[in-house]
Formats: sequence, C-alpha cells, structure tokens
Amino acid sequence: MALQTARLFGMSSESSPYTASGSQPTYTAGIFASLGASIVAVEAHAEPDHDRVTVEVCVIFLKLGEIDTLKEQFSADVLVKAKWREPELDRKGKNKDELIDEDEIDFEKYWNPKLFVENTVGDPKEVRWRTLAFSSEGDAFICENQRLKGTFVENLELNDFPFDVQDLTVTVTSERPASELNLIEDRMELHRVYKQSFIDEQEWSLYKHLESESKFLAEPHGDPSVKRVLLSVKCRAARRPWFFVWNIFLVTFLFCSLSFATFSVEYNLPQNRLQLSFTLVLTAVAFKFVINQSLPRVSYLTYLDKYLLGSMCQLAIVCAWHSIVAKIDSKHDAKVAELVFLTALAVIYIGFNAGICFHIYAFACKRRRIMKQKDREYMVKNFLRNMHRRVLPATNYQSSTLQAPPAGGTPSTPQISPQTPTTGHRQAGPSILHSCSTAPVLLTTETTTTDSDKIKKKGESTVAAPGGPCQNNCVENTVSDKTPPEKPERSKPVIFT
Repeated sequence: MALQTARLFGMSSESSPYTASGSQPTYTAGIFASLGASIVAVEAHAEPDHDRVTVEVCVIFLKLGEIDTLKEQFSADVLVKAKWREPELDRKGKNKDELIDEDEIDFEKYWNPKLFVENTVGDPKEVRWRTLAFSSEGDAFICENQRLKGTFVENLELNDFPFDVQDLTVTVTSERPASELNLIEDRMELHRVYKQSFIDEQEWSLYKHLESESKFLAEPHGDPSVKRVLLSVKCRAARRPWFFVWNIFLVTFLFCSLSFATFSVEYNLPQNRLQLSFTLVLTAVAFKFVINQSLPRVSYLTYLDKYLLGSMCQLAIVCAWHSIVAKIDSKHDAKVAELVFLTALAVIYIGFNAGICFHIYAFACKRRRIMKQKDREYMVKNFLRNMHRRVLPATNYQSSTLQAPPAGGTPSTPQISPQTPTTGHRQAGPSILHSCSTAPVLLTTETTTTDSDKIKKKGESTVAAPGGPCQNNCVENTVSDKTPPEKPERSKPVIFT
C-alpha cells in the first residue's frame, strides 16, 4: 500500500521509505515515512491486551475565544468525538444488511468509557449524544459526541513573552482505570481547529496543526497504584508581538538613550546631572509597574523583564558615575575619565540591545519557525491520509495497548499495525469509519442475493453518496444495475454524523 501511495508522487520503489534499499529517501518520501505511520505502521509491537477496550478520540476546536494571559485561561467551544467496538450489535451472517433503528437501542445497557474533559473551569455547557455506525464488514461501533463550551485552564509558558507560542490544551480522560481501556487518537480522522472562528485574532495568530500526547495519572483521591490514562490534544497560538515592540521596547530604548544627554552638563554640577538621571529612573520604574499589571506573577524573567531591568541598570550606572566624577579634583583627569566612561557605556549599551535582538531571533522566534514547519507537515499528512482512503483498499487494523508504566517509568506510545480481526472481543474487527463534511452518509448499504449465495452479481457500479462528491472520504455505496435493492421500511437511517 505504501508503494502505491509513493507512486502517486512519482517516487520509485528505491526511494520509498518502506523499501530495504540503503538509499536516502526524497523529501516527499521522508514526509510519508514519518507521517504515514499514523495510517499504517509497519514496525513490530507487543501483543495486544484483550482485556482492555480501545477508545479512539478526535477533538475538534469549533470556536476559540479569548486567551487570558493574566488568569492563564482560554475559552473554547469543543467537540470531542469518541468511538469503540460493541460486538453485541454486530451484523452477522445473513443479517449483515439488516438496518437497525437507533431509537430502539438503549445505549445505557452497553459498555461506556465514561469520558470527560479534565481541565475545565466551573460548570461548562455540555451536550452528549450517541450514534451507531458499522464498518463494511458489519462490525458495530458506538460513536459518542460531546460538545463542550466553557473555560479551560492552561499553564502558560511566558519565558519568551511577548514572542511566546502557547499550547491550548483539551485533556480527555476517563473515570475508568487504565487497566480497563486504552485511550488513543482517532486513526482515520485528524484533530482539527477552525481558524475562521478564532475571536482573539488581533492579539494571537493560530496555527493549523494539532498534536496529541498520551500519559498516565495516578488517582488523586484513591489508590495511588491505580492509574488513569489521559489524552491531551493541543492547538497552538503565537502572540502578535508588535504592540509590545512599539509601545514598550521602543519607548524604553528612547528614554534610556536620553541618559547620554546628561553628559552635556558640566561634570562639576552633579546636582543638575543627578536630577535629570533620577527623573529617567523614576520614569522607568513607573513604566515597569504599569506593565506588570497586565502580566501574571511568574517566578522567572521574561524577555520583556530582562530588557526593562537591563535598561534600569544602565540608568543606575549613569547616576553612580555622575556622583563619582564630581569628586575628581583634577580637571584634566576628570575629562579623560569621562570620555573613557562615555565611550565604554555607549559600546555596552549598543551591544546589549544588539544581543537582545539576536537572542530573540535565534531562540525566542525559533519555536515559531518550528510551528510553521509543523503546519506544512500537517497539510501533507492530511493529504496523504485522504489519498490513502481513496486509492488504497480498506484495511483492518488492530491497535496495540498502552501499557501502564512501572513506578517512575514513562508510558509507551500506542502503535497501529495491520492485524487479522479477532472475534468475541470488543476490540475485534476493523475500526475504519468514514464521514463526510457535507452531509450525513449511510455507512453500509449492501445488496444481497435471493435464494442462493452462488449467484454472481454483474454490472455493479459505484455510486457516490447523496449531497455531491465526497470531500472527506465518505464510504461509497455499491448497488446493482439490474436489480436495485428495495428500500427497507424504517423510521431513520443508520448514519454516522
């Protein structure tokens, strides 16, 4: 399958990352090798734990509100989509084409992972609903959708303020212990964020890509040996720094540069020199006090703090020099000392500002360049996933388990590997569920022969789902040209929304 996808980009089998040749892969092949692992992972992994249920989660940021730097919170409207296998509702044998009415199903009777979002504040508005979906083999999946609107807590990292990039995280976890379920990201649907609904666009720039991370957490109020699994899905936003550059950095640079004007006053008039210098110091202190009102009280220095403190130190050195030079008796020695000090101070001040600019570009803005690269990789990953759905045949996947770590250890990363589906277990069967972004689509509509299974169907054609061509890889329905199937009598079709 990887070779078929590689040929779509014009790559030879020698340049494909899945070949055994020692040649270096091309850029596209390298991207496919690193990003296609989420579609089809070929590396070996441990045997799956059949006592745990695999729950696939996809988080969609429908709307992002204000990011409050002072309170370290952000508001959002989030849709959390989860699905898991339910063998008791499988279509088996001759009943594989039977349509089931969701209104007749009591989802409360079946297993539930009891998912919830952990990092919310207060009582968010929450709406839950469940649907039933089937794969092409008739394997049943219960799909739970949870729409959550509220405020989320986020520990902001302000070391690079105001050139910082912040993670906006939604942490999904379960009330059940990690020994009962395996929480992984959805392998057929990417996490996504809608940039057009971002409210705080004037102050922040939102990136396209999202990342997820699985980890374990000990029970805070129970047995510490019992661990819960968490799936953190994060989008990223970069602060627009130019407001702070023009209104703080530039203003501070200007009034600190005015300290050199105090040297125009004769050195034997320290009272006039000190009066001007102290005025500049008091201005810098008041300016910093106003700025601190809009920032959280963190125990470390940001880039803005470092620049303001460095400027205040320069003003303090100027004040100290005006007091010292007035004590020199020799007029010639005083002028020579003042010239040497003024030259050294100018070199140090220019070097300090140049060093701050270089440090900001080389280190603070480095993460912004990394985020842009991840945006490009995310677009390639989305394109490859869509091509994988359209070109390659459907494959059954069995997910490996996320083993609980030992004391002081780190959890292993979940892998995805092609497996032969097993029976009699909730994890068994393929977990390939497709959805269309335009309209609901009937997941499984198949034709059956009448009396004998030996009759061959001829002249089959593939018909796209209603609502136009699929833009998000809908499952296509196969119908016969000769004898179209009769529409069963039912109240509602089984759909995957």
